Amino acid sequence: MTEEAEACPHCGARLSSGGSTRRYIGSGAALVAIIVVAAVAHSLLRSSIVRPPTDFLPAATHVAIGLDFRPGSPAMSRMRTSWSQSDIELLAMRATDLAQELVDWTGIELNLKRDASRWFGGELVAASVGGAESRSLHPRSFVLIARATNCRRARGSLDKAVDPFAREAGWRRSVVRSGGHALILWGAPNAKTALVYTTQGGCLLVATNEAVIEHCLEAAADPSQALVATEEFTRAISPLPSDSLLWCYARTRPLVVTAEEVLPALSEGWRGMTRLYRSAPPVGPMRERDRQGLRRPVPSTLALTLKPQTTGIHLHARYRRGSRGDTVSAPALDQLAQLVPREALAYALVHEPAGWSDALTLARDSWPGHRKAEGKSFPGSGPLNVMGSFLGTDLLPENILVLLLPRGGNAENPALVVAFPAGPSGEGGPVLLPLAALGLGATATVGDTRVCASDEEAIRQCRRALQDPSSRLEHEVKPELGLQAWARPGDLLHGLDWIEEIRAEVTPDLVGAEAELYIEADPRHLLGP
Repeated sequence: MTEEAEACPHCGARLSSGGSTRRYIGSGAALVAIIVVAAVAHSLLRSSIVRPPTDFLPAATHVAIGLDFRPGSPAMSRMRTSWSQSDIELLAMRATDLAQELVDWTGIELNLKRDASRWFGGELVAASVGGAESRSLHPRSFVLIARATNCRRARGSLDKAVDPFAREAGWRRSVVRSGGHALILWGAPNAKTALVYTTQGGCLLVATNEAVIEHCLEAAADPSQALVATEEFTRAISPLPSDSLLWCYARTRPLVVTAEEVLPALSEGWRGMTRLYRSAPPVGPMRERDRQGLRRPVPSTLALTLKPQTTGIHLHARYRRGSRGDTVSAPALDQLAQLVPREALAYALVHEPAGWSDALTLARDSWPGHRKAEGKSFPGSGPLNVMGSFLGTDLLPENILVLLLPRGGNAENPALVVAFPAGPSGEGGPVLLPLAALGLGATATVGDTRVCASDEEAIRQCRRALQDPSSRLEHEVKPELGLQAWARPGDLLHGLDWIEEIRAEVTPDLVGAEAELYIEADPRHLLGP
């Protein structure tokens, strides 16, 4: 039996049944609701796409330093299991104060506690981006990338912070479109952009050069062009601990070029550094002086991480010239270690195997007095020239001990000792000349070792340590290490008495070296007492 239609009381026309009408209305309302919900969901999903700051680093990045303070991240989990909550809170407060001092120095009125804390997502990367614009770590190549929980609030806080400084400096604010993204530019009319920032993928990007921002946005749009996609970056970072508060990645070549630019500027004081900052980054092919004056090193990278330890912090670094090679077998350094007295303040045992040759070459060729720029020698007085002489591989002994001893019982006026295996005739050879220039006039042969010291008393202490094991500093010497160092900083300087001990180890291999640095200190004092 079918449902009968009702008649209109005014004209008698048949009407649809009430049930059908309700069904049509219900279906229409449901369709509208689905469309609205889909549109809202689509909008929310688009706005919630968050990219890690590293996604914005292009493959041509020279140097990158990252910090990770996100709640629940491996780094924060490691921190909470290593340090007490009160220590963490105190360190966070000091870190914020230090960062605030840096922001205040720029002249930007940004209160990190009041303003940035409302949108900062706990992850930060600072980098120098290379490419056609720069071959070095020029100020115009730097970018700061911060994870933001609210991008609009992040842009607004920067606008508010920059505005007072901009009015005083005569800057104007403008907005330009680049690749579908809005870039906010600040700068004086008819001059280079002084500050540029934008937000994308849940991150705030800040630089002084819009070209750098554009490179970062391009890397995020095409993951194959990002630094994290390069084998060079992956090979350098992957062996290092993942639960680290800080990580760093660098290519060595830009570091050397930067040294070439900065050292002459430093010799001219603040005027030279100001001129360097204002100048354009070097562009184009390598200049003739670069090809002739500086030996081009094998492409290599540096990577390091810093993570909390129960008794302080642990820094793990890796220098690579290629894939990991076999460990270089270093001769035992026990002979030199036996000269370290119990009252020693610091020592370093060094073996110079083939794996260190690149680092020595880079250091020697970029040191003042060994480089020439545009016909002018870098001025290097006294210690600089002496250190440059040591960097010459013909003068650096294969095994060497550098030792600090209290002079006359006074740790604040330490005596310096340099010891190395004696030659066939018991003499030290040409290395004694630069040592004498450092004031190490007292020399003697102790056992099979040549010892150069600040005074005769230091030599007597070393001789006593060799003859009497009870007067010798107790420590284990690892023969596979290229460098083993130890120090009690608090005995040397009152301002460092919060550091109980520092230990450093460097293990070379055929393609580079791996370094470990341990700082033993009360965690709450890691940023100073």
